[in-house]
Amino acid sequence: MHPEKAARLQALQRHEERLLRRIARLDTRSNRYSWLRVAIFAVGLASGLILGLALHWWAGLISFALAMLIFGGLAAQHRRIERHLARLRLLVWLTRDERARLLVDWQTIAPLPGGRDLSDSDATHPFDLDLDISGPRSLHRLLNTATTREGSLLLKSWLLAESVEPATIQRRQALVAELKPLRLFRHRLQIEARLAGGQSSLLRGAQLLGRLRQEAPPARLKQSLALMGSLNLLTLLLLAGQLLLHLPPWWPISAALSLLLFLLRRGDAGDLFDEAFALQSTCAQLSATFASLEQRRHPQQPHLQQLCQPFTGAGQLSPARALRHLSLLLSLASFGQNLLLTLLLHLFLPWEFLIALRLNAWKARLAQQMPRWLETWFELEALCSLATFADLNPDYHLPELLVGPQAPALLYEGQGLGHPLLPPSRKILNDFALRQPGAIAIISGSNMAGKSTFLRTVGLNLVLANAGAPVNAVRLRLTPLRLFASMRINDALTEDASYFYAEVRRLRALLDAVERPDSAPLLFLIDEIFRGTNNRERRIGSRAYLRALATTSKPCAGLLATHDLDLTRLAEELPGISNYHFREEISDGAMVFDYRLRPGPCPTTNALKIMRLFGLPVPEVPETETSENDSQQAAAGPPADKTEAS
Repeated sequence: MHPEKAARLQALQRHEERLLRRIARLDTRSNRYSWLRVAIFAVGLASGLILGLALHWWAGLISFALAMLIFGGLAAQHRRIERHLARLRLLVWLTRDERARLLVDWQTIAPLPGGRDLSDSDATHPFDLDLDISGPRSLHRLLNTATTREGSLLLKSWLLAESVEPATIQRRQALVAELKPLRLFRHRLQIEARLAGGQSSLLRGAQLLGRLRQEAPPARLKQSLALMGSLNLLTLLLLAGQLLLHLPPWWPISAALSLLLFLLRRGDAGDLFDEAFALQSTCAQLSATFASLEQRRHPQQPHLQQLCQPFTGAGQLSPARALRHLSLLLSLASFGQNLLLTLLLHLFLPWEFLIALRLNAWKARLAQQMPRWLETWFELEALCSLATFADLNPDYHLPELLVGPQAPALLYEGQGLGHPLLPPSRKILNDFALRQPGAIAIISGSNMAGKSTFLRTVGLNLVLANAGAPVNAVRLRLTPLRLFASMRINDALTEDASYFYAEVRRLRALLDAVERPDSAPLLFLIDEIFRGTNNRERRIGSRAYLRALATTSKPCAGLLATHDLDLTRLAEELPGISNYHFREEISDGAMVFDYRLRPGPCPTTNALKIMRLFGLPVPEVPETETSENDSQQAAAGPPADKTEAS
């Protein structure tokens, strides 16, 4: 493990130990307050009864009231301790989750929230399924720390973007660099949202905006409010007339008419209790989060200051204050759950109609401002996910984007490239470069030597670079690139499609992507091309396909992983093709791989060795004889009756 990463891991462990010690102390204090509250209540009740019986009732009442005052003070202090404990426990959970993300411990990393669009891969996407961008053990899950559904989806869209403007990438890089050291700010955003909404809750911005845009019919509501208010006023005047002027008791008649009108017209105000139930927890969650955004200023982080301007700009509607006002109206609206209290209120006051009218006004006001606030918060959550990733991996670095006329002619050059989804203890770093369009690196090697993993290493680091995140590399310089991968091919039995047919369609889609007009060159990754057919036709098709990619007029470059050593000879025919390989050794009857990328074609094969290691009846064949047989078969071709594709 890199020394800086090891130091970060130790710091997280020490932080967790400190938090657990504080929690233990506060737990002890909280238990004491619990017993004190019970004792104060018991003593107050007993002293009140004794003094009331022995002296006078008012002495007992005063004694009990004093005890309840002390009890109330203790209860308030106890609630503060419990709130602090809740924050500390959540901070422990966040610390453990960050440690799991640093170690890439899939068993402990917080799972992705529900919903197919958040957790499922798209097999038709140019690289989603091939590179594990989505899913249970994916780049999205490793990075995602958002507490909202839209924040998670926005981060996923960044990772799956096929083409990104260089200015967008550079802006995200600047924001990630500013957010990286602000650990307290990032943690506070997560804690406030999770405490207010529940750790398992997930805010859905679209549903919230839909609720805010719903309102009771204003004309009908105002009419009902006027009628109800007139009857309530008449009831109060008649009651005052009876009490002050000794008029006949006519007010019960107007009161009964008020209740009748209320019951007939109650639907005009809408279902206020349902409204309060649906919106109140969301308002609490947003209010706590928006308040923390309003209170924080970022004079040393200009990009972050500009992003948070909707929350901190002078002369604007305060999001937290507006949401607290709406939450108060929703609390008042929830009185409708008690029918008896509601009827008593409406004897003298058009309560629900007034609340509905004010609620409509505030919802309309918030519906205009909320999209901007939510959009900023969702983007901030996605950026905080990338910043946390950068903070947990100090050995990762932001890539250098080569743009403009002064940029050197270089597509992709990485030093110390690693696979970001592998645990640090299993990771091997390699250097690699593609210097001009038309360059194709053929990666050969034995089974399990690391060819597919290296292709994903190159692809995943390009995905991170396009998202604006740090990459698993000592240094990465690249031109803005698009990406297409053909690595995991699924046959579609429901569509009567074989593996080979599905692979041909995927490779046709790659050619279409190369030909598509776009300002950015295409980087392609192909693993074991045409593996679904016989040797002769696979070699003919593979050579022709690689020739087409190497000689196309469109800017593209890529990597091909293969067991077919005959394809490595293309490097002698086409100047843009180069060979690399991974190798293995046999030690104490077992295969040993070093996962180091080396130049040139692979000099060894290991399929027969693996068969013999597992006890299969395979004869001893020298490697030189195997290579010669492969070359002869490639030159002669298969028998005439075996030329159909499987």
